[in-house]
Amino acid sequence: MAVTANGNLQRLFSSYYDAPVVVEMVHCMRKQQHQQDDEDEDGVNVNNNNNNNNNNNDGTASIHAVWDRRVLLKIFNQTFCTADSVIVVHSQEVEDLVESGKVGIGQLFRHFNILPEFNLLEAGLTPTTTNGDGGGGFWRYYTLESDLVTCSIREVFCNDVWNLSPSDEK
Repeated sequence: MAVTANGNLQRLFSSYYDAPVVVEMVHCMRKQQHQQDDEDEDGVNVNNNNNNNNNNNDGTASIHAVWDRRVLLKIFNQTFCTADSVIVVHSQEVEDLVESGKVGIGQLFRHFNILPEFNLLEAGLTPTTTNGDGGGGFWRYYTLESDLVTCSIREVFCNDVWNLSPSDEK
């Protein structure tokens, strides 16, 4: 279920554990704008090719702003997921709203009542280290796309993510 969750991951874990999920912001940094590059320095596609009103003359979506973001998802005060995102805004209205601080990047789809297109690009199990640590967790890489915003997200889930308990709180 978690591998294919399309924007409702917090609700899924909160329901499973009957406990609130806390989102802890590690960083959210606006990137410097260069020419309309199709990829950022990490090779992540930052251009949304949907046909919309924010298009350049060549049919690709314009890029108004790009943010790098990392959050930790926690339950019982334990990090169960680290999410790294590249958020690309294709609208001046959305850029202004984010800059004003009235709506966080994570709330943009809900604020504009947009159901983004979910595309699971890759998923896998976390590897075990040479000393036997690790393994048992999983990761996924996906995009959420709309005419206004495109998010490329990589999430890494902890080992034993479905067996957390309040007694393990740190």
